[in-house]
Amino acid sequence: RDGRRAALARQGLVLAASGGRRWGWLGPALVLGALALLVVALARPVASVAEPHREGTVILAFDVSTSMAATDVRPTRLGASQAAARRFVERQPAGVRIGVVAFGGTGVVTQRPTTDRGDVLAAIDRLRAEGQTSLGGGLLAALGAIAGHPVALAGGATDAGGT
Repeated sequence: RDGRRAALARQGLVLAASGGRRWGWLGPALVLGALALLVVALARPVASVAEPHREGTVILAFDVSTSMAATDVRPTRLGASQAAARRFVERQPAGVRIGVVAFGGTGVVTQRPTTDRGDVLAAIDRLRAEGQTSLGGGLLAALGAIAGHPVALAGGATDAGGT
C-alpha cells in the first residue's frame, strides 16, 4: 500500500506521506468542518436586528402677525421661517406626523398632523402675514392639534382657532 502511494505521489496525484499519523486527522477534520458549514448554510439562518422606530408628532407653529412681513431677514421673516420649515419637513422620517399652526390674533390649525408631506408643505406655503400676535393662542392651538381636541386652560381660555 505504501508503495502504491509513493508511486502516485511521484506522479503528483497524492501528497507524499510524511511524518506518519501525526497530521492524519487533519483531512477528515477539515471535511467534517466543511460539511458542518454546508449544513448551516443550507439552513439559511436569519438574525433579527432591532432598528430604532422613529415616530411622533411635530407641530410647526408660525407667527403670522404683521411683524413677520419685516424685511430684516430676506425675503421676509415669514418667508425665511417657511423656507426653514420646508427643509425640516423634507428631512423627517416617514413615521413622523407633522401639523401646522398659524397664530396671529388667534391660533388656527391650518394642517392637522399627518404623514402626507405634500399637504404639510402646501399648508406652509399658504401662510400670509397679517394681524396681531397671540402667542398663547398659538400654543393652545398647537396643543389642541396634538391632543386632537380643543385645549382649555383653568381660567376658561380655549383654543379659539377651531381644531
